[in-house]
Amino acid sequence: MRWLTGVSGRETVAFLQALALDESLDVDIRTPLSSATVRAIALHRDPTAVPALMAMAETKPVSPHLTRIRREAMQGLGQSADPRALEFLAGIIAK
Repeated sequence: MRWLTGVSGRETVAFLQALALDESLDVDIRTPLSSATVRAIALHRDPTAVPALMAMAETKPVSPHLTRIRREAMQGLGQSADPRALEFLAGIIAK
C-alpha cells in the first residue's frame, strides 16, 4: 500500500465526486467505479463529504448512471451520523 501525501480532504472528495459523475468513461468501468467512489465519499471524514453526497443525491436522473449515483448517495447519507445528512433526508421525506 502506498499513502499519498499533500492532498487535502476537500481535494480528495472533489476528485472522487468528479470521477463518480464522469459519464465519458466506458460503461463497463463507469458502473463499478462510480459506486466505489460514492461509497468512498460516504466513508470520508472530511466535512465536505456530506455536501458532496447531498449534491449527488439532488442530481436530475437523466440517465441510468445518474440514477445509480443518486441512489448510492442517498444510501451514504442514510448511513451518516452527520446531522446535515439527517436534515437533508428529512427534507426529502417531507416533500
